[in-house]
Amino acid sequence: SCSLASGTGYALLHTLFLFGTLLASESHEGSNYYGNLNSASGYYGGGGGSTGHGGTLYQYSCGGVMPSLMNGALVGMMFSVLDVFWMMLTFFGMRRRLRSSRRGVVVAVAGGGMLSFLRDMTSFWKGIDDSTQGGNAALGLVIVSHLLASLVLAPNGTMEDGCKISLPSLAGVVVLVAVLFFRGVKGHFLPMDQRARIEELRLGGGGMMGSHHVE
Repeated sequence: SCSLASGTGYALLHTLFLFGTLLASESHEGSNYYGNLNSASGYYGGGGGSTGHGGTLYQYSCGGVMPSLMNGALVGMMFSVLDVFWMMLTFFGMRRRLRSSRRGVVVAVAGGGMLSFLRDMTSFWKGIDDSTQGGNAALGLVIVSHLLASLVLAPNGTMEDGCKISLPSLAGVVVLVAVLFFRGVKGHFLPMDQRARIEELRLGGGGMMGSHHVE
């Protein structure tokens, strides 16, 4: 679907920003050697690795655990999975809100309506049904889980060996979002009209082939 394609594309771009710059930086630092490698006149220009003497790059927050490239690759991989789920949930939520607006249902966002709107957005843990309220809950899950994923990465940049906290915590966010997604939208992820067309094709494909109806 469009949501899966959009999520995959955004995940690739996000990974490029998260991991590609680190990969390029280490590749440059690790080859910072001047002169002929086979000649005594060559010399190393400094940089490269965490010690300034070349080799594998480590960082303070994960120095005793794994190289920075491995750390960055794991973070990029998990955020790629989250990006796909977030995009699919966003498509789900906006479709339900758009369907309600087409039917003439006005979603109030002022006064008491704002409180109701916020309550819908924070009710994703109860489930995500096929309604405007379910759409709001899906959008709320995206916002809350995105904030949570950002917060759990804080130790990865501020604490010694903080990746021991950040990486398992980020993996936990991925699992939580996956469970809430499949539990919440299973059976009604697609809009009702698309589900009806798919069911019609499954049950009466022969009749559809003989039909001259064009949408």
